[in-house]
Amino acid sequence: MNWYVKGVDGKVFGPADDEKIIAWVKDGRVDPFAGVSNDLKQWKLASLEPAFEMDWIVENEPGRFYGPTHRAVVDDLIKSGSLTPSCRIYRDDHGGVAEKEASVARAEAEKAMAEVQAEAEKAMSELKGEAERAIASKDAELAALRSELELMKSRVEKSEVHAQELERKIASLTEAKKREWKVDVIEPEIVSEEPPPPIRDTFKPSRPQQQTMLADLERQAQAELARMGASGAKKFFGLK
Repeated sequence: MNWYVKGVDGKVFGPADDEKIIAWVKDGRVDPFAGVSNDLKQWKLASLEPAFEMDWIVENEPGRFYGPTHRAVVDDLIKSGSLTPSCRIYRDDHGGVAEKEASVARAEAEKAMAEVQAEAEKAMSELKGEAERAIASKDAELAALRSELELMKSRVEKSEVHAQELERKIASLTEAKKREWKVDVIEPEIVSEEPPPPIRDTFKPSRPQQQTMLADLERQAQAELARMGASGAKKFFGLK
């Protein structure tokens, strides 16, 4: 690649290949405020070209700076005694150091954030585990209570059934008790040496009763004949 150098006085030097332009830079032939170009159309400050490594600034006296320039130029100034004993030398990487520091700071911040996030996730995981264990314990207690409640219900139901059975037995015994015969002992006024009459004799009607029964049967027969009429009576008795 060919390079052209335009001095602060407007003069243009070149073309120079990569090796030659780097030699010019190390010899201090390229001023920090000179312009460089590859096509004589687009120009930029020589100190802003990364390939030239013009990263050093010299403060020879307080407030008087030179650069940025190449490190070889600074070494030549030191060897030649051109710099005062109190001079200060800085490196300006055109924001590279700041960017690097910012990058390191971002990396440290990201690392710290990752650690905080990891700790938070760990704490959340532990809390979640404790919560799940607590819930599982409560669920087990609730299940045990429900089981105990079901057992108590079953016992109560059995007790109720037993109580109802006892009530039925009590009612049955009470009813039976009501039906028990009460035997009253009656002292007879007359004592007879004859045996009591047989049971069949109690079903034989007396003569007045027999007469009453015959009279009733006769009335019923007459009433039936009257209901049937003469033709019906003849038919019933087989008469013509």
